Amino acid sequence: MIPLLEQNKDFIANEAWLFLQNTFPEYTADKELCRRDIHMVIDVVLAELHIEGYGPYISDLVNPDLCENYWQMNKYKKSFRVLRNQDDATFSLLDYTGQLIKLVLQNKPVTARGTNYIQTFNEELAISEDRTGKVDEVTSLVGANAGAGLLRTPHIEFLEEYFDKGFVVTETPKDIHKRLWDEINKTNWVMGKGTSYKSIPDWYVQKERRYIDPTGADRQVVERWEGLYGYYHAPQTLKDIAQDLIDDALFEPLRLYRPPNAVPKFIHFWNGSENTQHHVDSIDGSDVMIFCYATDAGEWQEEWGGYINLMKEVGGEFHYLRNVMPDDGRMVIVNNAAPIFKHGIRNLSNDKINRYTFIFHYTWTYDE
Repeated sequence: MIPLLEQNKDFIANEAWLFLQNTFPEYTADKELCRRDIHMVIDVVLAELHIEGYGPYISDLVNPDLCENYWQMNKYKKSFRVLRNQDDATFSLLDYTGQLIKLVLQNKPVTARGTNYIQTFNEELAISEDRTGKVDEVTSLVGANAGAGLLRTPHIEFLEEYFDKGFVVTETPKDIHKRLWDEINKTNWVMGKGTSYKSIPDWYVQKERRYIDPTGADRQVVERWEGLYGYYHAPQTLKDIAQDLIDDALFEPLRLYRPPNAVPKFIHFWNGSENTQHHVDSIDGSDVMIFCYATDAGEWQEEWGGYINLMKEVGGEFHYLRNVMPDDGRMVIVNNAAPIFKHGIRNLSNDKINRYTFIFHYTWTYDE
């Protein structure tokens, strides 16, 4: 049979919402997000009180060996939107929700505040008062985890931008940026023959070394060959930087949804920029592409060119168009696994300044 708590989900959620409105009339919150939070609180209670086979008892939560129980609670960290505010209103809301849950579990009537939903009763499904006393422990843990979710908001935003927009604009970790400048300063720079770059490292592949079929039929082969050439000829110090960058805590959110190991696959490095139309690099087979910029020109001016334009194209419509200036320390992370995320580069029009670009490509794998 369906537990009383499950049958009264909407009733409790609406009563809790009315309590919030009546008790804190100046408090601003979205009704549907509030109802959603209350539904999730009920889900946790159903599982942790082991009601009708929904999960373990709350007393088991004190045992750190029961990882499944902790996961049941922790998985809501990132999801609460109203309760995670951790203020007087939301704490009171959570306490009142606990009171409603205990009354419903015991099959006792709730003094309704005017909700359109009607409380459902069934004496056969009622549970004893001593078990409902444990609800307070659950709501306390929910409150603590909801607050932890607030601290993880940047991670949520990171994932939304990466998987929806297709790119994340942020800053290169300071230690990595310093090491990139060390690479710039110790590099033997040569003229970029056959390119519009100002200069390239002496170990980096030059355009005339390869032939591109006029039809573009060999682009996949060429792109992968050029990327591999750059990686295998790069100095070990730059390869180490590539690995340390992807191992940074910034990328922990991606490890939740991808194989645990990101292996550096390609490296590109040059000074200057060439004009390219919007395109995708997914054809090279890598999953993540990271642009790290360095310049000694101060704040970048758009009229200098050399900036990257990013967008998402679906059904011939463009979304999230954005010009990103290559300021010193700027980093752009691109979801390279999906060919709907495109980027284009504008030619550097001011040849008196240096615009250094490092591009690191990675593939997610389960291999160590």
